[in-house]
Amino acid sequence: MNIKQSFYSSLTDEELLSLLPRDKSAEKEFYKRYTYRIQRWVRTIVFWDKEDLVQEGLIALSEAVKTYLPDKNTRFNTYAKVCVWNHLMSYLRRFSSQEGIVDPEIIAEMPEETLSLAEKTEEKLLWQDFLSTLSPLEKKVVIKRFVERKSYLDIASELAISPKKVDNILYKIRHAVETYLKK
Repeated sequence: MNIKQSFYSSLTDEELLSLLPRDKSAEKEFYKRYTYRIQRWVRTIVFWDKEDLVQEGLIALSEAVKTYLPDKNTRFNTYAKVCVWNHLMSYLRRFSSQEGIVDPEIIAEMPEETLSLAEKTEEKLLWQDFLSTLSPLEKKVVIKRFVERKSYLDIASELAISPKKVDNILYKIRHAVETYLKK
């Protein structure tokens, strides 16, 4: 590692951001740093091409760079993570709805930096085990509500059931989650 690379790697994200418009080496270091982070963030999304997700993440990152406001007292890493994650979830929902693919395993929760790999694996297994206890209608409601972020009315319309039935199913599922987690 030469002195220039060492200098850039020692800078914070915010310091690198301030150099981006006029320093190509800073830009290279910045995108190298974030390509690695985006690769880590998309690891938890299963059954999807990681390269596509990384490319989508880099698109979102370039938008985050343009819209970041340092005077809002938010670290760029936090802002970028939210921007990238929201963009990826929109991308997955858009693709899933176009192709008719909706699988709860496709869209994972945002990875927590504090969780170990063993804890993440255990969490995923718990989620899969819990989903296996639900009826097909309950699974559809869970996916539409928590993955696709649809309203009760939209869910009711799509599944040809009443909004009250949707509410009852979600109430039952919340209770089932509590019971399941107490085991």
